[in-house]
Amino acid sequence: MGCDTSSVNRPKPDTKNNPSKEICREFTNDSKGKCTTKLRFISSNYVVKKWHVYWMTRTEYKEKPCGFGIAFYFHNLMSWRCFRSEMNQIDHIEERRLRSVAPYSAEFKALEGSAPLLATWQQEQMAKYAKDEKSVFFEDIEIIGADPNDFEIIFPFGDDEVWKKISVSQSGKSLFSRWKPIGNIELNKFRAYIPVRCPKNGLRCVENFEDVKNDSFRYGITGWIGDDIIVLHENGISRFPGMASPDTFMFRTRYRTYIYAHKNFYELSGDRNQLLKMDIEFYEFYKY
Repeated sequence: MGCDTSSVNRPKPDTKNNPSKEICREFTNDSKGKCTTKLRFISSNYVVKKWHVYWMTRTEYKEKPCGFGIAFYFHNLMSWRCFRSEMNQIDHIEERRLRSVAPYSAEFKALEGSAPLLATWQQEQMAKYAKDEKSVFFEDIEIIGADPNDFEIIFPFGDDEVWKKISVSQSGKSLFSRWKPIGNIELNKFRAYIPVRCPKNGLRCVENFEDVKNDSFRYGITGWIGDDIIVLHENGISRFPGMASPDTFMFRTRYRTYIYAHKNFYELSGDRNQLLKMDIEFYEFYKY
C-alpha cells in the first residue's frame, strides 16, 4: 500500500496572473474534517484510514474565494477566506468523500486489476468490487448472500460498451445486480424489444432500438426472457414474471416506456419497478 500522492502530478498553478491556494476538504461518512495526509491505498477507490477501509470518491475544481454581485455582498463581508484572499485569486479545491466499508484486515482485497485482459469498461466495473474473508462489497455496500470464496463478476451480455452500466455478479446459483439479489435468471437468453411505431395520439416516440440503447440507460432497456418481461437499468434489473405474451410489443416516448401484453397497455414506472395498467381506449387507434 502506498501513501497519498494525489497532488504529486498536479500542474502548478499560475500564481503570477492568478494567485491560488490548494484547499483539501474531506468528508468521512458525511462528517467534514481535515484531509488525511497519509491515506493508504488498496486500489483507486478503496483506502485505509485508521485501520478502517473506506470507499473514496474524489472531485477537483477551481473556486474563487469571493463571489461577485449583490447576492454575495454579505457573504463576502462575513467570509474570512474572502477577506484574506488576494486580487483575482482562484483556489484549487480537492474534495474527498469517504464511505465506511469494513474494518481493515490483511484479507481485504479489491478486484481492480484482477482481470487485465477485459475491456476498459469491464475493468472499471471490476474496480467497484472488493472482498475480505467473510463478505463481498460493491463500493461501500455489502452484498448480502455473496460468498467471497465463489464470488465472480460476469458479463452475460458480452463486451459491447452499451452494457457498461449493467453490473452483474454471481455467487453459487445466486445472481446480483450491483448489490441487489435478482434470483436465478438466465441473462444470456435476454432479448431486447425493438420499439414499434407510435400510436396516432400526439406522442413523440423513439423509433428504433439503437436510439434506445444509446440513451445512456436513462430509462433502461426492455426485453424478455421466456415468459418474463425484463428491464435492464443502471440501478438494477427488474423482472415481471409471466407478463410477456406472444403479442407483446413496446414503444418509447422521450420520457416513458409503454408495453402491450395480454391485450392490455402498461406504462413502465419511473423507478422501473412497476408496470402500470393504462386505459386501452387511449390507444384505440393503434395499428401495428
